[in-house]
Amino acid sequence: MDDKKKNDLSDLTAEDLEELCILAESEIKNFIHSKCPPKKIKNLEIIVEFEFEKTKNLIIEIVLESVSLSEEENKILAEEAVRVAMNAIDKKLLG
Repeated sequence: MDDKKKNDLSDLTAEDLEELCILAESEIKNFIHSKCPPKKIKNLEIIVEFEFEKTKNLIIEIVLESVSLSEEENKILAEEAVRVAMNAIDKKLLG
């Protein structure tokens, strides 16, 4: 992705979108592993994709199961990870 600021997802190329998906997934993994050691994670599934219908929509899904956290704590951690990923994407897009 070039250094120009992108104000609209519709301005992004397929390569740009792929780069954002990779960034989001990496940010999610790093955040979750910073809060919960990988050896304590029983299941971690991350899906980051763009939906192309009338507009381009970012979809992030996280399935997290940790032996050291309750179901509610897993949910909260996954939600926090989504926020971290979205902040990273915003920073990349807005410069």
